Amino acid sequence: MQKQTFSVGKGKAAKRLTAVVFAITVLVALLPLLPGMRLSDLIISAAVLVACIVVSYGYSPRQITLDGKSLTIVRGIGRKSIPLGGIVSAERYHGMDTDWRTFGIGGLFGFTGWFSGKHRNDYFGYFAYVGDTKNTVLVVTRKRKYVVSCDRPDELAEALRQAIGRA
Repeated sequence: MQKQTFSVGKGKAAKRLTAVVFAITVLVALLPLLPGMRLSDLIISAAVLVACIVVSYGYSPRQITLDGKSLTIVRGIGRKSIPLGGIVSAERYHGMDTDWRTFGIGGLFGFTGWFSGKHRNDYFGYFAYVGDTKNTVLVVTRKRKYVVSCDRPDELAEALRQAIGRA
């Protein structure tokens, strides 16, 4: 199997939320100019914001690759590889706009973390690596479910189905 690469674009919601968070970060940086602001409060606020930004960026998906061995999500920091032998199914997923986040990031650099949703009258939890909620693929493994997004979700779902048929 030849290696295939899929780009992960950011949807409007992710772009807007990222812009808002960066605007808030700039405002926090300007807080020392306010009279009566304590330095310790500023340091705590800045540390929390920086930690959120670093974690959000680190988990945010950048690219997806599919080769003969695994589906790999290239993140802002590091990679997540899912062996093809563990994948049970893959199909387009259209429910993320109505799903709810149970623990994760809801738009800053994308949507990552644990979410819950409903698919074919079945409620389930999944881990998301999503930049655009309109272009998602549900990947079911023996251990858990993932929802990923990319620029060509139909092609990714079909390529995964073909790959797991050979694995």
